[in-house]
Amino acid sequence: MEIDCTRQEILDSRGHLLIKGGPGCGKTSIALLKAAAEVPTLGANQKVLFLSFSNAAVKEIAARMRDASPADDRHSFEMRTFHSFFMEVVRSHGGLLNGRAPNFIPPDQERLLRARFTGTDDEWRS
Repeated sequence: MEIDCTRQEILDSRGHLLIKGGPGCGKTSIALLKAAAEVPTLGANQKVLFLSFSNAAVKEIAARMRDASPADDRHSFEMRTFHSFFMEVVRSHGGLLNGRAPNFIPPDQERLLRARFTGTDDEWRS
């Protein structure tokens, strides 16, 4: 990938960034380059986290990371979907919100339980 002035500014910048662009414009490639440059600054148990909406995108990022990063640095990256990441956060810390452990019901099981439930919607939610 050619590093033009705009891409170099992104690579040289510090802090949080929002990069917008259409498919194929190099967002993921620049993010991987920027992340790889940050690996040496990470603390003992820190990682670079890539979040995406689809499993396909996560797999693509993982494959590109393997091609772009030295093997020694690969443990410093974590690729997840937003859904799986936040599900883990809720499972780990959800009880802090209301004092109760989170209870997740798969959609098919919820439909069955709702069909058999004889109470009101308010009772279901509680």
